[in-house]
Amino acid sequence: MRIWEIPQGITEITREYVKYKIPNKTIAVIVPNSVRRIDNLAFRDCTNLASIVIPGGVETIGSSAFEGCQSLESVMMYE
Repeated sequence: MRIWEIPQGITEITREYVKYKIPNKTIAVIVPNSVRRIDNLAFRDCTNLASIVIPGGVETIGSSAFEGCQSLESVMMYE
């Protein structure tokens, strides 16, 4: 199983960040509690992504942030 844990200290997840940082064939993403915003189309076409864990402190999830994530089955929020 390939899990990508975004480093603590990141406050915004952009399309460019995901495009250049996410390892190939990642199926799960853990977002740290430092993140406040997930931009429009951030995870667009991450076709292997099956689950994502998002902290409750995220204030904004942009439109179509998960567009084309055809394997996405689980979005979990935590405090």
